[in-house]
Amino acid sequence: MINIDPATKKVMDEITHVRIFRNKEYIRYVNPIHEMLLNTKKGQNLKAYLATEDEFLIYHTGYSIDNRLEKAQRNLQILLSELPYAKERPSIYQYISDCYYGLEDYKNAIKYAQLFIDSGAKFVGYNVKPHQNIIDSMLRLRFDVEVIRKEIETGINKFPNHPSFYFYLANLFYDIRDYINAYVYYLKTIQMQQDYKDIEINSVPSNLAHVYKYLAIISEYKNNYKDAMGYYTCSLEFEKYDKDCLIRLSNIMYHINLSHEDALIIINKLYNINSKEDLNYIINNLKKLTYQKMFLPTI
Repeated sequence: MINIDPATKKVMDEITHVRIFRNKEYIRYVNPIHEMLLNTKKGQNLKAYLATEDEFLIYHTGYSIDNRLEKAQRNLQILLSELPYAKERPSIYQYISDCYYGLEDYKNAIKYAQLFIDSGAKFVGYNVKPHQNIIDSMLRLRFDVEVIRKEIETGINKFPNHPSFYFYLANLFYDIRDYINAYVYYLKTIQMQQDYKDIEINSVPSNLAHVYKYLAIISEYKNNYKDAMGYYTCSLEFEKYDKDCLIRLSNIMYHINLSHEDALIIINKLYNINSKEDLNYIINNLKKLTYQKMFLPTI
């Protein structure tokens, strides 16, 4: 299932859910919120078939950044009333952590995510999330770099095939200006994403524009303009309205004396010149450049 923000039309994350099941009296949803499908026969689990995305893919638009706070506040009140049952249902801890994170109460987001981890419970498709809540909260609370790095490495050790933790590590290295390691782990993120076949929730697809952009920036630092141009192009293929990325790409094209024809090929690959929105965007963002005619000879 691919979660799409209906407001921005952008991918938020990908996750696997049970969505088709037999109509049996013992297969039922439980919990007053964040319902889970269970086999209610004592001591028995659900037996599920994992469909590939080629067989069955859902595009889900039930979540949006616009109503995140409202939902988090509503859900938190319900979940806190369920807290006395958390030892039997540890997922309550994680859902409370999610709510606090959405409400920007990062200390409590860490607290309840850790309670879930300490419970030893498993949460199909969602086991990486408490670790992500802790790392993201630590980043926002500006924890010491080594403390954050240790938490990221814990995630890598527990989920060695998951791309998210390599993405965190790349960003951490970039922030401390260790560009060599940042470059290595951004590439590792792409590799892990391409190879990823697991069912854990994965937000890396929504961050690929970021990955390619920072690979491009580091390539510029290394004076490797050919790679930088390629990475900026890849980034814009995921997020074509990133103004900074477009201007950086344009600067490189000019710097390496790319031909007018080749520059237009790249621009036409990224934008639809028959679209008024795209055309206005290109004109408004490139018209101030001294070499604008390289891309827009009619201006």
